Amino acid sequence: MATYRSIAATETDPQAPVTAALMKALDANPTAIAEGAPGAPVLTSSWFPYDMFDVGDGATGLVYDFAVDGGVGGASPFVFPDFVAGYDYRFVFEGIGIAASTARSLTLSLYQETAAAWGPTFSILQTANSSSRFSSMVEIVNPMGGRRAVYIGIITVDSASTGIITASSDIKRAEIATPQRRLRCRMACTGTENTNAGSVYMFRRRNFMFG
Repeated sequence: MATYRSIAATETDPQAPVTAALMKALDANPTAIAEGAPGAPVLTSSWFPYDMFDVGDGATGLVYDFAVDGGVGGASPFVFPDFVAGYDYRFVFEGIGIAASTARSLTLSLYQETAAAWGPTFSILQTANSSSRFSSMVEIVNPMGGRRAVYIGIITVDSASTGIITASSDIKRAEIATPQRRLRCRMACTGTENTNAGSVYMFRRRNFMFG
């Protein structure tokens, strides 16, 4: 793997000397960025933690952790960080549980910029009881694109099982009457019960089709 080296502004100033170290950095850095070398800027065409800027900077994309944030989603929906224009987003839900004795769904909804309202709401997973644990991956295509429709891909598995697990998958089209950007996403639980386990990670990648 190539080594990434930051280039100081003074090295590219007018009349700055052209050194062997500078030329080696200019030669190696593009490869280092493509390979994801430590310290290199993230390659935005691939999925990366939404809060990561340089490879190895410690950012993980963690946006919700039951051990830290406690139960959420019933009376108080949990709002994720704002989207940035030009990106697709992926949310990874790991070991989510809901403190309910009967079946409850975890739902997501998007905030509409012009309407200043949440919606539409869609379910991503369902727990059978308070001991159920499910994991899910949700991809939202270009939510800041300012279109009527946003496409959403969902994959869900029973995270309490082991071995080869068959996942359920779905693609949803969230369409509204007026074209507008969706600024952020929130999760909630049907009923009044809150989550009782799990964590959520948020990733993004550059959308070159619509961004």
